[in-house]
Amino acid sequence: MQKKTTIKILVVLTTLTLACSLPVELSALLPEAVTADPPAETALAEDYPSTPEAVVQEFLSAYEIDPTWMAIYLSRARLADMPPGGTRELVQLHGGLEGFHVTSAAINPDPPAAMVSVAMRVGGNDTLRVFTLVMEDNRWVIDSVEIPPEG
Repeated sequence: MQKKTTIKILVVLTTLTLACSLPVELSALLPEAVTADPPAETALAEDYPSTPEAVVQEFLSAYEIDPTWMAIYLSRARLADMPPGGTRELVQLHGGLEGFHVTSAAINPDPPAAMVSVAMRVGGNDTLRVFTLVMEDNRWVIDSVEIPPEG
C-alpha cells in the first residue's frame, strides 16, 4: 500500500513539473473531473484496494494529494448525492490531515457491507470518523462518512 501511495505522489509531482515546463494548460494534464460513473470505470482494476480498510486508507491518502481522486472510492449513491463542498465536505475535515489509523473494522458478508472506524489528527486535533462501505461491481466503495457521537 505504501508503494502505491509513493507512486501516486511521484505521478502528481511529475505532472506538476511537466505543467511548469511546458506551454500547456494544466487542466490538459490533470485527470478529468469524476462524475457519477461507477468507480470501476474510473480506477484500474489491478490498482484498486481489495479490503474495506485499504479503500478507506487510499481515500484518506488522496485527501492531501488530490481530493478529486477521493471520488474513485465512493458509491454511486454517494456520488449522486454529494454535498456542495464535494469530498472534503463529505469527510468534514478542517485543516491538514497529519495522520490516521484504522481503529476497527467489521465486515458483513451477506449482504456485503463494512464499517471502518478511523482515528486521525487534523489541524492539531484528534478526531474520529466511521466509514460505511458497500460492494459495487465487486469492489468496496464508501457509502457514508459519519462523526461518531462522543460518549
